[in-house]
Amino acid sequence: MGTLTIRFGVGYVGDEFTAKSGRRCQRIKIPNADAADESLWSSFVVLPEMVRIDEGRGAAEVDLPEDGSTRVSTPLSFTGEDGSTLIENVIEEVPNRELKRAVEAYKERRR
Repeated sequence: MGTLTIRFGVGYVGDEFTAKSGRRCQRIKIPNADAADESLWSSFVVLPEMVRIDEGRGAAEVDLPEDGSTRVSTPLSFTGEDGSTLIENVIEEVPNRELKRAVEAYKERRR
């Protein structure tokens, strides 16, 4: 079983936080594949020591097991009965190969 390197811009790296379990975590944002899509971005969480940042290039990367899967959180926005905006997170297991395609989808956009 090999590793899969996912490369992305440093702007996709969220703040470090402490999970309920007491473990330090780092959120990685997944941009929408369609640049015109203004919905909230999905994200996944890794240990901070898994994230390598190259400030000079403005790039970051993380290695995940090639044949593994990662939990991805997708925020869904809807309007409540009182007219307020509510957000609910939907969590799903995504194969790491599919996750790589989603995170790196910006590479396929026209410039």
